[in-house]
Amino acid sequence: MRNVTILVLALVMLWVPAASAAPQLVTIDVPSAGNVDPREPILNNGLRDLRANVLLPDGYDGSRAYPVLYLLHGIADDYRTWSDPTQGGVREAVGDADVIVVMPEAGRSLNVDWYSAGPRMRRAWARYYLEELIPQIHARFSVLPERRNHAIAGISMGGYGALYLASQLPEYFGAAASLSGIVDIRQAWLSELMYPIARASHRQIFGPPFGSYVRAHDFLMLRDNLRDTRVLITNGDGIPVPAARDQLLQIIGLGGAEANMKVWSSALARRLRAADVDVTTWWRRGIHDWWYWRQDVRRMLAEWDPFATVPEAPARWRYTSMMQQGSAWGIGFAFGARPAAPLVLRRDGSRLTAEGSGTVTLQTPDGCRRSVALPGAVDLAAACPG
Repeated sequence: MRNVTILVLALVMLWVPAASAAPQLVTIDVPSAGNVDPREPILNNGLRDLRANVLLPDGYDGSRAYPVLYLLHGIADDYRTWSDPTQGGVREAVGDADVIVVMPEAGRSLNVDWYSAGPRMRRAWARYYLEELIPQIHARFSVLPERRNHAIAGISMGGYGALYLASQLPEYFGAAASLSGIVDIRQAWLSELMYPIARASHRQIFGPPFGSYVRAHDFLMLRDNLRDTRVLITNGDGIPVPAARDQLLQIIGLGGAEANMKVWSSALARRLRAADVDVTTWWRRGIHDWWYWRQDVRRMLAEWDPFATVPEAPARWRYTSMMQQGSAWGIGFAFGARPAAPLVLRRDGSRLTAEGSGTVTLQTPDGCRRSVALPGAVDLAAACPG
């Protein structure tokens, strides 16, 4: 009788189809070694830890590498918002796409290194993402190496952040998408609203109006950084779609905001195209709300393909930054203190020129370090000094 029971159980197991794998959402700690202090009152919803939600594709077990998409949230959100079914709805938006989706914490940071960030106010958010978050993601998950496999997108504040971070590390990001992004940080009314929204003044984040620091965060100056990066810009026109079932207060408060952002996005798209950046624009109906952004992500993955082929390492490029340290197409740079003027690097073959003020330490991909008084030039083909 026992043998018959075993045989029946075996037949049942053969007949029942195996349960299909499902995308797995995991929450990870992504601590900072010093760039960001989460104890500062900048995170939303009472959070005090730096975390990220990561959506892993069906069947992920670490044996196969996947492309990665970083999704940045808006100024009133946190790392959990994209995965909330009533807001970002990332599972529905991503569907069965074979991609690792990383949704990091950004608080009310504007995704940049703040101008006023003394010893107690560690708010170097751009350095946190580029120097700490990305390496931790690659250490924990199986991510394909080429830049075509690394994309970043964001909504509202995160739309600006996606383009800015892609501009600061072009060798890593092959594509960047702004979904209803606040892409013009020079707007006067944005400066007035900065404190109640970000709980910090525009001057704290971007420095004096018309100063070097704010200009170094304006895409008018950064557009050449994106020349070999695919860019998607999408915005609504402020008119609601019946299917979204927007409430009257949403329409009144968020319709006008979306319409204004479309004006900024249109101007940015023209500027980027004038600099020969590969820009795709989608203008649609809708207001500044999650229902529309879920559709944007779904369409982005299905139609635009953020992982299409891009150049890996152009021989000629121009790069601008006012970060204290960073990397431009494999050329590392570092100042002893935050530079007083934007650093502008130009490469043409083996010749690298550097403009700005002070002295910068440059490190080439082969590990050679050179100290250069600005303005100056380096022959990358020459033997490493010393």
